[in-house]
Amino acid sequence: MRDRYSLVVGLIFAAVIVIAVIFTALSGAVSGSSARIIGVVVAIAIGGLAGLAGLAGILWIAAKFSLAVPACMLEGHGAIGALRRSSFLAKDSILRIILIYFLMGVLGIVLSLLFSVPGQLLGMGGKLFLLSTLLEYFGSFVAGVLAGPISTIAIALVYYDQRVRKEAFDLQLMMDTMVQPAAAQPPSPQAAEPPPLIG
Repeated sequence: MRDRYSLVVGLIFAAVIVIAVIFTALSGAVSGSSARIIGVVVAIAIGGLAGLAGLAGILWIAAKFSLAVPACMLEGHGAIGALRRSSFLAKDSILRIILIYFLMGVLGIVLSLLFSVPGQLLGMGGKLFLLSTLLEYFGSFVAGVLAGPISTIAIALVYYDQRVRKEAFDLQLMMDTMVQPAAAQPPSPQAAEPPPLIG
């Protein structure tokens, strides 16, 4: 999976270089307003491809290290160990993690729009500006309070899912519950000594 992703990013960068070379060759051959039009088109193409390559790289890095916090909290790793653990667990599931982040982002946007609409409707007439602004900020706060824990729970579930897929974590837990500690043996009864005689 990593090789395919690196290949896609490399192809995008190669396309940017090829377009830049073609633009350089054409700009020497063509002059006047045609050169300007070609320059604008090529600049847009290069900027778009470079932006896509950068976005793909950022998403890949974010997804690769997204499981570092659960690994740190639940397994007790340090910073570097948690990043290595996240890289191992997220391997072969980068696109799935990116999709989960995308869905969480869509959910956050929907909740933010839903809770900020009353404030926007109230401020449409130009009156009650302060109240409408307060309602919009309060709506954004409520949306963040609802969407934040949901995304954290989603990442925690992905962490456990990856441990089950890669390490059979569910079988480990099952085996741990089946192995019972040896019951403590009751102390052997000792013969009761008669109380000492007084006198």
